This record gives sequence, structure tokens and C-alpha cells, in this order.
Amino acid sequence: MPGVLIVYYSLSGKTRAAAETLRISMGADIVEIRDGRRRRGLRGVLRSVLESLTGAVPEIESDGHHPLAYKLVVLATPVWAARPASPMCAYIERHRAILPEVAFLCTYGGVGAAATLARLEELVGKAPVTTLSLSDKDRKSGEYRDAIGRFARRLRGAAKDAAPTGAGGNIQAFFADRRR
Repeated sequence: MPGVLIVYYSLSGKTRAAAETLRISMGADIVEIRDGRRRRGLRGVLRSVLESLTGAVPEIESDGHHPLAYKLVVLATPVWAARPASPMCAYIERHRAILPEVAFLCTYGGVGAAATLARLEELVGKAPVTTLSLSDKDRKSGEYRDAIGRFARRLRGAAKDAAPTGAGGNIQAFFADRRR
């Protein structure tokens, strides 16, 4: 069973850069969440903030790796209005019943990281094994590479300690959820 899957959503490219740096550091698999909504310009920004504030869940696509095949899934999201990006919330809603151990990574401009991490935990329904918040200030100073390195070490330890069938017990919950 593979160890770590990184699932990310990025609009500006900052979360993508953090997820890719983590992927390289760990040799992990990675999945990008995509949605078809226009999010550029004033109208796109307002749509994104409104979705975050109301809990609206957009249609998403995420090709590739299935979380059930991993011991640990890292959910990486930007902070929108002190909440996770709505496409990440859609991914969690779709996969919540089958997520193995989780870790959270968020990127943010100024405030809202703690509230975003708390909301991720609420959405997933369990505590993460570790978290990382990366500010624009961290990114500009270069501190983010060291922070991602420390985060990767914690993830390796958590993945090693996770049971080989980390999500196996969730298979029944996954199918039960689909029958409702």
C-alpha cells in the first residue's frame, strides 16, 4: 500500500507550489482538484468568497489516485474568507467516508489559517496527524521550504506508524454512504 497522497486545490498557484515541493520532498503521489468555475476577476473572487461563507459545494474533478489506497492523505487548500476553498470542501464531502489518516496544509495571505484548519477537521470528522500553515510572508522569505521539510518528516513518521490497512475499515462505510 502506498504511503502518502497529496490532494490539493490551488487558484493562484501558491498552494500548488507548496504541494509540489512536499511531493518532491516525500516522493508522494499527488492529485489536483479542478473545478470549472471562473474564479478570476472581481466576479470570480466574489463567487469564491460567497461559496466559502455559505458552504456551497461546487462540481469538481480529481483524476488519478484513490484515497482508499493510501495510509495518509494530505489535504492542501488556500484560505478563502477564513475557510478552506470550496473545491476542497467538495472533495472532502465526496471522500469523507473513506479517508484514512489525514494531515492538513493551508496557504494564506494574512489571517484565517487557524479557522481553516479547524473547519477542515470538522469537515473530515477526525483530527489530523499534523498540520502546516504557510503564509505569503513565509513564502517570500524562503522559510516555507524549511517548514515543508519539517512537515514532510512528521508525515513520514505518521505514515510509517499507520496501520497497513489504514482505510480498510472504511470500505463498508463508503458503500453504505453510497446506498443512501
